[in-house]
Amino acid sequence: MFHRPWRLRRGRFGLSNCDVVELWPAQVVGGLAGDTAGTPSSTALVLSSDRLTWLSRLLSLTGLMISSYLTYVYVRHQGPVCLAGSHGCVKVEQSRYARPGGIPMPVLGVVGYLMLFTAAGMRGQRARAAAMVLATTAMTVSACLTYLEVEVIRAICYWCISSAICAAVHVVVNAARYVRGTSV
Repeated sequence: MFHRPWRLRRGRFGLSNCDVVELWPAQVVGGLAGDTAGTPSSTALVLSSDRLTWLSRLLSLTGLMISSYLTYVYVRHQGPVCLAGSHGCVKVEQSRYARPGGIPMPVLGVVGYLMLFTAAGMRGQRARAAAMVLATTAMTVSACLTYLEVEVIRAICYWCISSAICAAVHVVVNAARYVRGTSV
């Protein structure tokens, strides 16, 4: 009789897309003969990728909080709180570059970071590729806006710089997730 070192278990609600493969304890500790599943190196790769996924989600939530705050003050026609009493945030908010196509820039940030968070929660190489494209787009937009702040508007918004840093780190994290290509 053929002995299977795994068994198939139904998901909680009996849905076919919730089927789970459950490994026997011997597999998790020692792995299968000739297979690397369960070995320390493959486990470390999955855990490392899992950390990258959680870091991507955390960066998305950070950017989402920044954009949400800026959207809130923008809609209420208030100036955002700036560091050390600087008025750069207000000057940037009131510039003509703050509403491309009539849409407030922070609203675009909220949509972008929500899309990044969604992509970080999805599995598969296509989702990681989408996250990489979204993060690269966010960084490119942030770089263009930072250039406009420095060279055209001549004012620095610390919230915008924080979002740009968040987008740049997002690119690095999603590049690592894309290159590793593990299933988390």
